[in-house]
Amino acid sequence: MTFIDIIRKKRDGFNLTKDEINYFINQIKTNNVVDYQVSALLMAIFFKGMTFEETANLTEAMVNSGTRVDFEDILTCDKHSTGGVGDKISIPLAPIVASCNIAVPMMSGRGLGHTGGTLDKLESIPGFNVNLTLDEFKSQIKELNLAMIGQTKEIAVADKYLYALRDATCTVESIPLITASIMSKKIAEGTKNLVIDLKVGKGAFMKNVQEAEELAEYLIKVGKLNGVKTTVILTDMDEPIGKMIGNSLEIIESIELLKGNIKNGDFYELTTYLSALMISKTLSIGFEEAKNKVLESICSKRALDKFKQLILKQNGNPKVLEDYSVFPNAKIKKDIYAKDIFGDFKTKYIKEIDAFQFGLFANSLGAGRNKKEDTIDHSAGIEIFIKIGDLINPNTKILTLFSNKEESIIEVTKKIKDAINLSDSKIIKNSKIIKTIDYDSIK
Repeated sequence: MTFIDIIRKKRDGFNLTKDEINYFINQIKTNNVVDYQVSALLMAIFFKGMTFEETANLTEAMVNSGTRVDFEDILTCDKHSTGGVGDKISIPLAPIVASCNIAVPMMSGRGLGHTGGTLDKLESIPGFNVNLTLDEFKSQIKELNLAMIGQTKEIAVADKYLYALRDATCTVESIPLITASIMSKKIAEGTKNLVIDLKVGKGAFMKNVQEAEELAEYLIKVGKLNGVKTTVILTDMDEPIGKMIGNSLEIIESIELLKGNIKNGDFYELTTYLSALMISKTLSIGFEEAKNKVLESICSKRALDKFKQLILKQNGNPKVLEDYSVFPNAKIKKDIYAKDIFGDFKTKYIKEIDAFQFGLFANSLGAGRNKKEDTIDHSAGIEIFIKIGDLINPNTKILTLFSNKEESIIEVTKKIKDAINLSDSKIIKNSKIIKTIDYDSIK
């Protein structure tokens, strides 16, 4: 058996055996393969797909490429998002849930494609260390009920390599690869309960509900095979979440929610809903009781204090909680008004804010990566002052662009008109929560 044999077999549309998948992952683990060969196999999987059996075997192999943690009798629950634009929900959610006596062993990823990554956002806090050892991770969970880190060198070793390569080879939007990536980390990190925020829409990897339901079934079934009780929530990702896109900007918005200064809107709705669902599933209590625990945690500032403890424990600068100038600041800030983009008009409603395009805009400004070696500008991003359904006039400020690259500001400004559509008629807004797919509903 050679790696070329496996590439050829999948390229031609045949199913890979468990031994072949184990060989593939072991070659990555032992650094016995080159990027272009793995890229070829990823592209073959992207186009030819994988059966559920192949996907389950790939997940198992990726888990076995490293160590599997066991927190024994500790109540654990984690949350994962499949990636969105402005999706900073994990940042406030983790301390909210941890402040309710549930351990949150959160291993997150970096930005993929047009979407941001939790690790990149946390690293915009000066000094914040996402690279804990496995022993430090386990110790911190027992002491603080919370850790937010990247994969350690012992956990899901193969996934760390594949994650970066998928981003750089346009092979992100694959149900088998998404399933194996998410579940290998979550199984290996030792969580017993898992809530997955599966984004659907223009700014998501899953563009429609049918695709999302197929992915949800794979995720839940792989969880069942590995003792992880998984619930999947389909949420709308047609427009960016909240006001901020970009790493330090999204941390600031998260802090504002934990301070109780954000009490409505899609970011608040999704954060409190997902937090309450995690608490409800883990503690086996009613959703409304769990929701009250979430609101009390925010109002009492227990969640904010838990976030401060997390920052201190992982060597970040806690001054960011009170002084946002401690964050990296972009040299160029450009305000954009409706008349700058759409010219003269009387009043119109916002019909569409294309989340996918806005994710690309943020990347162009420096907030994301085009290849895995790229360095992120933590100060870059976009502040959005409009949401779908808003009534605007020519003098409405719609955006502020943040960057250290003048040419990127100019480039993005030229493209904004293509990403925002207006309407003369009032727009009816729907809830961001489309559907909940429970563990027990999938056989």
